[in-house]
Amino acid sequence: FVFSSFYSLKNEGFRITPLTLFLKLMIPLFSAIMIVLTVVSAGIYRINYDRIYTNFTKEIGAQIEINSRHIDAVLTATGRQLLTVSHTNQALSNDKNGVKEILVRMMTTRDSVVTDYFFADSGGDLVSSTSDKKINISDRPYFIAAMKTGKLTFSEPIVSKLDGRQILIEAQPVM
Repeated sequence: FVFSSFYSLKNEGFRITPLTLFLKLMIPLFSAIMIVLTVVSAGIYRINYDRIYTNFTKEIGAQIEINSRHIDAVLTATGRQLLTVSHTNQALSNDKNGVKEILVRMMTTRDSVVTDYFFADSGGDLVSSTSDKKINISDRPYFIAAMKTGKLTFSEPIVSKLDGRQILIEAQPVM
């Protein structure tokens, strides 16, 4: 609503016509209505914000739970695969070509989060399922821990020596 006086054009110039009593009374009334509507709008906005925030928080929590379960399932399955490979004749006899064939086959059925399978001899020299690059991992904490404990070991996030990406390693020693 817009209320205002208006100008009327006469030969001698402009003449201002004052607001009527009705219009003068309507200004405070409509001002009060506008203030009430503004306050109500702010309240509605706050209520909707709280609902959206709550729903978003629940959705994020549910997604985190789903991702955690997926990661747990992948790590468990990958750990079983690594344990199986560690008991093969090829791994036990340090047959790098034979182990590489097994790792290449494993890549065809891997989960999408698994980027590579590799085998390292006791000196840390690496055989990868995806690369022929010569790499030594004997300085890596996960390799040292796996060799020391003889158990499945997980790394902290590290930079891959193969491709420079951030990765996690699950290492199963061959005993």
